[in-house]
Amino acid sequence: FDFRIGVPYPVSYTLLFNTNDVSFGGLSAQEPKTTYAALDTPWHQQQFSIQIDRLPALTAILLRPVLPGAVE
Repeated sequence: FDFRIGVPYPVSYTLLFNTNDVSFGGLSAQEPKTTYAALDTPWHQQQFSIQIDRLPALTAILLRPVLPGAVE
């Protein structure tokens, strides 16, 4: 719970891929297209960070920065 990851840009990050998804036999802890806002808290040698509410053991996720003005 409350897992923090350092990120390089002060933007939001969208969840693209989650190995805990039900299609892979997981419990789908995060909804597809979940977005995490960057916080002004340095972490992992990065200037900013995001905080993930729940990251189950043995789960890999792929996040993408959402650039300002970008259309999803």
